[in-house]
Amino acid sequence: MSQIFLVEDDLDHAELITTFLKVGGIENEIIWFKDAESTIERIMDITKKELELPIAIIIDLKLPRMSGFDLISNIRDIDRFKNVPIIVISSSSQPSDISRAYEMGAVEYINKLTAMDYLAERIRAYI
Repeated sequence: MSQIFLVEDDLDHAELITTFLKVGGIENEIIWFKDAESTIERIMDITKKELELPIAIIIDLKLPRMSGFDLISNIRDIDRFKNVPIIVISSSSQPSDISRAYEMGAVEYINKLTAMDYLAERIRAYI
C-alpha cells in the first residue's frame, strides 16, 4: 500500500494527525519523521534505489534545525519528487507563511488549530 510521509517534530501532534487521517478514512500507511533531516535521508534513499514514491508528504513548518520551508525547497529540487503533493500543516496563520508555502510548491496549507478534520478530506483529494 502506498505511503504518506508525515514530518512533525511533536509526537502528540503526529499521533493526533494520524488518528484524524485514519478516522477520516485514509487507509494508507503513515510514515512519521520527527525532523527534516531524517525525511531527506529517506527521500535520498528512495531516489537512489528507485523505490516507490510516497503519495503525499505532510509537513509542519516549525521543525528543529531545518525549517519546513527548507524541507519543501529540498524536496522540490529532486526531479522524482516534483509532483508529489506536499500538504503543509502548521499552527501559523500568518498570510506570509501561507503564501510562501504555496509559492514553494505546497498544494494545501492547513492550520492545525482550526481544521484538523479537514485534513483527511484534503489528503483524499490527492490519492
